[in-house]
Order: sequence, then C-alpha cells, then structure tokens
Amino acid sequence: MDGIVTTLPLRPPGGRLLTAEKVAAELFGGGVSTSWVRRNVPHRVKFGDTKQAPVLWYEADVRAWVEKYRT
Repeated sequence: MDGIVTTLPLRPPGGRLLTAEKVAAELFGGGVSTSWVRRNVPHRVKFGDTKQAPVLWYEADVRAWVEKYRT
C-alpha cells in the first residue's frame, strides 16, 4: 500500500485543549480559580512526566463533566 497518505484531523475529538486559566474563565465564567480547576476538574491531559509539564483539558470532557453535575 505504498503511496497512501493518512491525514489527521485538525482538531482532536474532544475539541479544543484548554489551560486551567481558560477552563476557569470560559467554562466557569471566572467563578472558580485556576487552582480549583487543577484540583477538581477530572480528565486532565498531562504532556510529560516533569512537574513543569503542561496540563490541559479537552473542552468537550469538561463540558460533559459540568453537565453531569448541573442536572
């Protein structure tokens, strides 16, 4: 199967990757702190094994988690 090129989707299936700052501001309207997001919001994705490795959340995962507790 030489010559077959596979293209990856531009956006991951979980939507945008958000920092704790973006999660707090955009999904909680600034009503929570970034440290609260880091401690309480599940489904985080850590890029690396060091303490300084970026930690991000998929927007769709956070929205689903929020909806689960709103109802």
